Amino acid sequence: MSKFVINGGRKLEGKITLSGNKNSALKLIPAALLADTPSTLTNVPDLTDIEVMLELIRDLGAKATYKDHTVTIDPQGLSSFNINPELSSKIR
Repeated sequence: MSKFVINGGRKLEGKITLSGNKNSALKLIPAALLADTPSTLTNVPDLTDIEVMLELIRDLGAKATYKDHTVTIDPQGLSSFNINPELSSKIR
């Protein structure tokens, strides 16, 4: 594994918050439909592709919410497996 060695008189310390990953979220959101109970994803970026994916999930009958970079998927109402082609074409 590579590493950085920093020489100097002061100790480095602190926290860095990494932004969420769109590509991971776009895979995890539909995967949450396979669960029996609601799933929550945190640190989800606020992007159009994410909102379109949530709209697709809602179109299938499941509940999908997004607030403060947190997505909650409740598959209980899932009633269809037919993807709306017009909506799906909006995801880049």
